[in-house]
Formats: sequence, structure tokens, C-alpha cells
Amino acid sequence: MIALKLFYNGEGFHGSQVQPEVRTVAGELERALASLGATQRVRLASRTDRGVSALEQVACFEPPSEGFHPGALNDRLPDDIWVWSWADVDESFRPRHATGKEYVYVHPARLDADAALKAATMLKGEHDFTNLSRHDDRSTLRTLDTVDVTTGDCTVFTFRASSFLHEMVRRCVTLLARVGGGEAGIDAVARALDPDATVNIPPADPRWLYLSRIWYRDEPVWRDFGPGREAVRRFVRRMAEEARARQGLAGLVLSRLD
Repeated sequence: MIALKLFYNGEGFHGSQVQPEVRTVAGELERALASLGATQRVRLASRTDRGVSALEQVACFEPPSEGFHPGALNDRLPDDIWVWSWADVDESFRPRHATGKEYVYVHPARLDADAALKAATMLKGEHDFTNLSRHDDRSTLRTLDTVDVTTGDCTVFTFRASSFLHEMVRRCVTLLARVGGGEAGIDAVARALDPDATVNIPPADPRWLYLSRIWYRDEPVWRDFGPGREAVRRFVRRMAEEARARQGLAGLVLSRLD
């Protein structure tokens, strides 16, 4: 078995999982593998929604032939997906059985870091995220190990947990941005965490959310692939430039309104 670390720009995808008649990350991977002789399904570590990007998604599949090198996939993948690291793994490896996952959200506004961090602290630990996720048949109890807030040209939210619910991170970002932007008080967090309360918290824009890290108890021995790493660097540099540009535009508009 082979495991890959993937980068992809989510703007052009209808999510990571295979869906009929729409473009997805797993669909493009399986198409590329089929051109090399592989026909089995690709397993991914984490599901990402439409528009969400990944700096480190993990995929796993049976190699199509002996002597196959994962770098060959980059010649057959579109330019918004890159393989940048790979590892040989045994048959028992399951990419979804990760010890932890990290998501980073780059909010284009410079928020009140103290207020947002105070709100973020309240989200840490085990809670019922009924009001902060898109409902499905899974339990809404989750434990957030880390919720961090840093500010600069923009505001960066970092979330770490062993598992997340659909739209959980983006809805948490909306809540924290409301508190950090002065639209809501700290009591809004307690209300959002009350499963008996009726609270409408929409998900934040998916374009600024990144699956940034996945790790395992028995970490595979990863081997980096240079061209793929450079693709990740280019994307992160562009991401930083866009955040600075949006912050500069916001500052210009606000100065004219003062």
C-alpha cells in the first residue's frame, strides 16, 4: 500500500469525496491512477467541503504496478492538486484513523484578538456542537484540543482535534469573528454550545479554510517530493498576498468612512 500527502486548491472542487458528475479531489486522483493501470477506490483521511483547500491531505491506495513511484501522478493530475510526500504503508493502515487533524482559517479582517481568544477558550474541551455543525446521523459531541487565535495583517484561527463534524470549523469561525468584531458578546459562545438553544450560525466562507496537518500514532516514514513541496509554497505565498491585499482594501474603505 502507498500513502500520499496531497496539496490541493479547493476553489475548483465540489469537495474531496467522489460524487457523480461533479469535479472532486478523490475523483481526479482515481482518474490519474486509472491512467496508470489502477482501478481501486482512493481512501482519504479527512473529508473537506466544496471550496476548502488542503496543505496536507492523506490518501491511501494499492499501487498499480511494481516499481510505481507516486511522483508519476503529478504528470497526470490537474495543476490544482499536487503530491508532495509519500510513504510505504502496510495493509492495516487506514488514513481516517488519525490521532489528530489541524485546520487553519485565515480570516481577512484584523479582529480583536483578546475577545476572540477568550471566546476560543470557551470552545476548547468536549462540547455538544449541535449549533455549530451541519447535522447528519453522527453524534454531535466532539473535543477540541486546541483553538488558537493570532493576528497580524489578518486573523488566523487554528483548530486541532481527533475528528470534526461537517462545517464545524467554519461555523466556529463565524462565532469567533462575531465576538472578535464586536457584533456579539462572550455570552454568545455559551448559548451556541447549548444544544437546547436555537441559534443560527452560518458557516464562514470555505475559500479561507485549510486542512493543514494530519498525524498518526504510528507515523509512516514520509519521503518528500520536491516539485510538490514547491507547489505548496507557491500557494501559501499567494494566500498570504491575498490576505494582505484584502486587509489593505478594508483599511482604505474604513478610513474613508471615518
